Amino acid sequence: MKKKLGLLSVLTVMAAVLVCGCVSSKDASFKVGNDTVPSLYSVVGERKLNGQESGTDNGVTSLKLTYKGGDVTKDDIVKYAQTLQAQGYSVTSGADTTKDSFDLQLGKQSVDAGSVLLMDISYQ
Repeated sequence: MKKKLGLLSVLTVMAAVLVCGCVSSKDASFKVGNDTVPSLYSVVGERKLNGQESGTDNGVTSLKLTYKGGDVTKDDIVKYAQTLQAQGYSVTSGADTTKDSFDLQLGKQSVDAGSVLLMDISYQ
């Protein structure tokens, strides 16, 4: 059986301070720089959060959330992406979510002028 893994990685194209604090599997949203992003929990309910990494590289702040394999379904990811689109995010690449595994990127204007918030979602 193929192991399923939901992986979210949020990148902001801006020189922002490192993401402060930890993200809980029950948080309704999380902060990346000055932007607030709806969490997976806020859309599909609690899923086991296995790990998180944050950092800044070349002025790009990132937050990577990894969810427990098998705990996040493809339907969860599709519903999450649709919710983000309803909140103003646009698909910038990888729109084919019909495959067993896929990568998807969504983007939105940041609250910081001249910056863009990018959400990379990888489902494997």
